[in-house]
Amino acid sequence: MAGLCWKMQKPSWSPMNCCPLQRSGYSHFLMHSTAFPKTQLQSTQITFCHLALSLGYYTPYIAREGKQGMVSVPQFLNALNGLRWAIWKDRNLLKGLYHKTTFVVPDRWPGEVYRAFKLHDPPTPYEVSCAISVEPVANFWGFQRGFDPKTKCDYSALLWWLMGFPEEAMVTHLGLSSRRELRKRMAHAVRKMMESRKFSIWAGGINLSPYCTNRFMREAVDSFINGKALPKDFGGQRKRHRNAQSKIFNHPFISSQIASGRRHGRKIRPLYTEGVLWLSEEDKKHWERGGGVGPERIKAQKAKIQNEKAKQPEWLHLSIP
Repeated sequence: MAGLCWKMQKPSWSPMNCCPLQRSGYSHFLMHSTAFPKTQLQSTQITFCHLALSLGYYTPYIAREGKQGMVSVPQFLNALNGLRWAIWKDRNLLKGLYHKTTFVVPDRWPGEVYRAFKLHDPPTPYEVSCAISVEPVANFWGFQRGFDPKTKCDYSALLWWLMGFPEEAMVTHLGLSSRRELRKRMAHAVRKMMESRKFSIWAGGINLSPYCTNRFMREAVDSFINGKALPKDFGGQRKRHRNAQSKIFNHPFISSQIASGRRHGRKIRPLYTEGVLWLSEEDKKHWERGGGVGPERIKAQKAKIQNEKAKQPEWLHLSIP
């Protein structure tokens, strides 16, 4: 089936079929736009930081880690300029990104998505956003490598939903029939993510420490909890720690907790990139009222959108300070 999907190189597609776009993550959603050439963003894998900084948003994580300093890197700045151009070409995308809820994490899951975790105590949208919006280290989760084309598309939609991008704008952008269809697709992405042993352990909040029986296991677990790559041995290899991680991840007691959806003992569910999004619209407004380069840019862009003569979508709320 996957081979067939790649042959379906049509400009439009049905959600019942495979998505023909080959990009992943945040880039995939952008590439669904018909307002700018696909080649515009082809050379850059767009990240959360690209999106936020292109608009002028310094979320708590970006401000804390000094990520705004990346704009001084010529290659990164060129990518931001290209991204800004593309965003302004797509009016639905533009208005969605300046909507009051964007960069504010939703406070709860839609029912279909909540049930897709199959956990007694699933992670909140904020917890998931802190885990996957910006990976703690490159390829930390690794599950995207195994995604089929449709799942890549659904996972990308989930990333944008977690970012607070309005559902109405997402439905229009992806050419879907309804918000219900969007939520079904996000639920599919969650089910695929839960097939990853590493993510399912994190989502379940399972405490791995009691099952460590040697130093390599403990070091592998510490790396997992702290969001770091596996340690290397004296030969520069990770084989021992990779084997130790696999052994503890597949421990019978861990497997039983995953299967039942109920953990034993205290919850261990680290927030790898805490503050990647604002927790409330009021927190976002407070930052916007603080002044500075970012808030001033945002205020000017919102004013431009507000002054457009074209009729605005009913869902749009710019919330200019």
